[in-house]
Amino acid sequence: MRKYLLVFLCIFIMSLLGLLSVLFYLSPEDFPVMATGLFYLFFFLLSFSLFTVLGYLLRRMFQFKVNKFFHFQMSLRQAILLSMFSCLSAYLLNIQAFTWWSVLSVLAFLFFIEIFFMVRDHKE
Repeated sequence: MRKYLLVFLCIFIMSLLGLLSVLFYLSPEDFPVMATGLFYLFFFLLSFSLFTVLGYLLRRMFQFKVNKFFHFQMSLRQAILLSMFSCLSAYLLNIQAFTWWSVLSVLAFLFFIEIFFMVRDHKE
């Protein structure tokens, strides 16, 4: 399990360095598509790795009797959903469409996806 956490720590550090380099060295006026695409890619990877590690560590802290890989699988799934929510919210903010109803609809969509996976896992 430590290998997985080490991999996600490396992803976190590399995506943080990539995001900082995009913010400081890449001009969105010179390369608008590349700068925007790299920004959202590194932002997604940064939040994904952060949410995965934090979710796993919090689950292990409060529910230590459950299998480690079950915690890791659930943390991965929820980290993907939270990262998607973060990136979509940043994108909505970028195109000036960030309103309470747009954020709530994205959140509701991701919430129903999580409910679907929880019900599916419960049946197995």
